[in-house]
Amino acid sequence: MKPILCFVALGLVIFQMPTVQGYAQEPYFEHITFSPAEPTDADSIIVTLSGVLSNLGPSWDVTGSHFEADLLYLDLEYYEPEIVLPMMTEFEFSHNFGTVPAGEYGLVINIHWVVDGVGEGDDGFAIAGPSITRGPAFEVPLHRGWNLISIPRIAYENTFEGLFAPLIDAGVLVMVRDGDGRFMRPDRGFSNLPDFDPLLGYQVMASDACTLRVEGRPVSAAVPIPLSEGWNMVAYLPAEEQEARPAFEAIRDELIIAKNGSGNFYVTSVDFSNLPPLSQGQGYQVKVRQDVEMVWRQP
Repeated sequence: MKPILCFVALGLVIFQMPTVQGYAQEPYFEHITFSPAEPTDADSIIVTLSGVLSNLGPSWDVTGSHFEADLLYLDLEYYEPEIVLPMMTEFEFSHNFGTVPAGEYGLVINIHWVVDGVGEGDDGFAIAGPSITRGPAFEVPLHRGWNLISIPRIAYENTFEGLFAPLIDAGVLVMVRDGDGRFMRPDRGFSNLPDFDPLLGYQVMASDACTLRVEGRPVSAAVPIPLSEGWNMVAYLPAEEQEARPAFEAIRDELIIAKNGSGNFYVTSVDFSNLPPLSQGQGYQVKVRQDVEMVWRQP
């Protein structure tokens, strides 16, 4: 790695950035903090890094991030131009990991060094990360009879037997059915449903009014939902409610009709809608002219 040059009054002094071996902690940054202070799996996890550079010109860039097992990974690039100015410079930057499952995490920072456009090597280090707890369960109220619902959560339990276990034990769940006609009948011990998909809507029949509670972290409202030509049952992902026309604006040319579980509908050909505002927990039947990806408009 190329030394960093810093000019002082008495002459030229050469500083070598510290080298990290085996992810030992070294003072690349004066402060590394996480927010919020007491995060849950419903919160976006933000890491902020700050410190001082010994000259004006170098910079830090985030090139990637992901989480795996009990580790958060942050990939950084440190860029240093061939000529730098002799000046102490404070820096601070943040990165949003989005929502992360509950657990105890470490943070691994991988650093790629670039000097004047040429890669000079890779270093890294690890520190203790955030402790993330489970947030409140997502609740879906069910009335007696058929309900068209969605659960915009990456659930900790992704089998339908596990998701609906409390309702099965209470004897109020009659059937769960997906958009392809596959179903679960607890009274007969039968299910051909695949694992739960938070992007889809499901029809649920209950023998009495009850509430489904699901633990998991929110699905990003920006995730594309693939729609096939014809009918689809989809989840509504945004946290805020919105009217049907703006909600479906991105696929208006492909959309034929959208319906909720109560029979209200939006028809694009005559620009008619009696749909109540779309909301989380509700599922929607959507008919399109051709295969298309839908991303919900952010209210």
